[in-house]
Amino acid sequence: MNYFESDTIAAFSTPPGESGLAVFRISGPSSGAICDALFKPYGQNPVKPSAMAGYTMAPGIWAGADEIVLACFKAPHSYTGEDVYELSCHGGQAVRQAVMDSTLAAGA
Repeated sequence: MNYFESDTIAAFSTPPGESGLAVFRISGPSSGAICDALFKPYGQNPVKPSAMAGYTMAPGIWAGADEIVLACFKAPHSYTGEDVYELSCHGGQAVRQAVMDSTLAAGA
């Protein structure tokens, strides 16, 4: 087994720079736990395999300030064969950096 196959990875799939929206992908064995830590769905429902609206729970000044949509693709029904989460957030540079920093701090 290649040691890279067990890593949890995270990256923006939209190009660098500011835009209206940015799409951020997280995949790998810890991706679900990271999304549970950083995403709070509206209502009391846990993260489920579908697109759902909610807000950020990440630490810092942007916590709860950005509305996001989280799409969950559970293994083996994703394009990589593992759990994949796509987070759509506002595309400003500060939000993009906060998403990346929070995801890395959570274990990606």
